[in-house]
Amino acid sequence: MLLISQFLSRKKIGALFLKSFSRQKKILFSFVAFSFFFSSSFAQSMYVSSTVGANLRNGPGTDYNVISTVGYNNQVKVVGNEGSWKRVEYNGNTGYISSSLLSEKQGRSSQNNSSYSNRGS
Repeated sequence: MLLISQFLSRKKIGALFLKSFSRQKKILFSFVAFSFFFSSSFAQSMYVSSTVGANLRNGPGTDYNVISTVGYNNQVKVVGNEGSWKRVEYNGNTGYISSSLLSEKQGRSSQNNSSYSNRGS
């Protein structure tokens, strides 16, 4: 009789564990889905802080080609990070700008608030 009661109590404990584990999986899945869904909604805006502008590149490094140049004080939308580079969206282009050339605050004056495309060269 003792063996049967031990077996039944172990079975109950196992069932409780599975219910608890299933609930934990649901919570974790919900958290991951929520984070993924809202991560792009809350992309950070930053400004080019270099007075000579910043190169928007097609990869996170100076070895990558320049897509265009973003002028001083222009706003970009940060959509990701890769090392010391920010993945940004600007004027319909997605590329990378060195983090050292970006600021969370806009500069005081707009010295060179322009950009140009470098697609032809």
